[in-house]
Amino acid sequence: MLFRSIAGWQQQYANNRGFYAGIWFKGRFCGVINHVHVDWASRWTTLSYWLDEAHQGQGIMTACCRAMIAHSFTAWKLNRITIECATENIRSRAIPERLGFKLDGIIRGIEWLHDHYVDHAMYGLLCSDMQTTTQCNTRIRTEIIPQALAGSVG
Repeated sequence: MLFRSIAGWQQQYANNRGFYAGIWFKGRFCGVINHVHVDWASRWTTLSYWLDEAHQGQGIMTACCRAMIAHSFTAWKLNRITIECATENIRSRAIPERLGFKLDGIIRGIEWLHDHYVDHAMYGLLCSDMQTTTQCNTRIRTEIIPQALAGSVG
């Protein structure tokens, strides 16, 4: 199963549709962050992530998301990033809210999780949410990238 997943991730990267990155903290693998799909024509992507329970609440995923956001807006020149979270997953929802994403809506019954369907909260972040492209790029250079490198929360 794992090897099939890795093969799919490599194919996604080879097709220029995004990439998966492992998250390592103090030498231990603890999660994954990835672009589920990059739509180059419309300049948007969906950001997805998971982190093992032992590493949650330490700002690790927020720092990883900051790095991916900076890369998406500066290197790839994307217009929009979306994040979907199960509505009941308060910790996961706190990440896009902390990073300035706007709640675009709730998608009902979208994911089969364990033994029932769950709703997703869909969040979106536009570079224009940060006023202008120049201000967006300035904020990424002066705030988002340094915070991601420092691994700070907030």
